[in-house]
Amino acid sequence: LLRLSEQAIHRVDSGARVMIGGLTPGGGRYGPPGPEFLADLYASTPGFAGLFDSVALHPYAEYPAEVIRNVEAIRAVMDRHGDTGGGIAVTEIGWASAGPRDSYLVVSPNEQAERLGDVMDTLSKRRARYGVRAVMPYTDHDYAYDGTSCQWCPYAGLLTRDGRAKPAWHRYAEIALANGGAPPELVSTVTSSGKTFSLLRGRKRRTRGRTTTTVERYSDGSALIEMTSDDVKLIRGR
Repeated sequence: LLRLSEQAIHRVDSGARVMIGGLTPGGGRYGPPGPEFLADLYASTPGFAGLFDSVALHPYAEYPAEVIRNVEAIRAVMDRHGDTGGGIAVTEIGWASAGPRDSYLVVSPNEQAERLGDVMDTLSKRRARYGVRAVMPYTDHDYAYDGTSCQWCPYAGLLTRDGRAKPAWHRYAEIALANGGAPPELVSTVTSSGKTFSLLRGRKRRTRGRTTTTVERYSDGSALIEMTSDDVKLIRGR
């Protein structure tokens, strides 16, 4: 199907860019996990890498660091199969500012802005490393729930239903306007590692884990700080 689609598209427009997707990380009722599905396509389809320009990805996760990890997983599959020139288009990503409280994608309006901002800032700075061609937040504005979409989806907009800007809109616009040109160059990377501590009854206790902190500094004076402790990963730009 991909081969037939690619041929049909380029018969109409020889310069069109073809994307496959959108792949999701988790699998389950949505099918196999995105990296597994993509790896199977490379392995089973001769010349697969030449049939598309980018992989469309919906790397939803609770925290920004998990989103970045999902992007890295797809990049690793592509590189492992020699497709180092293939791109990644994040065609859906976001959080909702209202909706079911038991959903990990429902946060406050300020958290929505903060998490989307962290993802966009990281992908903008690392877009050459990951081959990111696009980042598209879901969605532009809230809408009335009609029972046909997920329950948090109607509240994931950057704008309210009546067109008022949420904090996420201002953060999105700030990063989009600042990153219209070439990405800043990575100047230095410093990594340190130490014991993990936790607080118990006001006292700092040492645990068995270790925390690794990586600071990436860029030519525009900004930085990305990535902290990993066992299975927990945090990422923050400044």
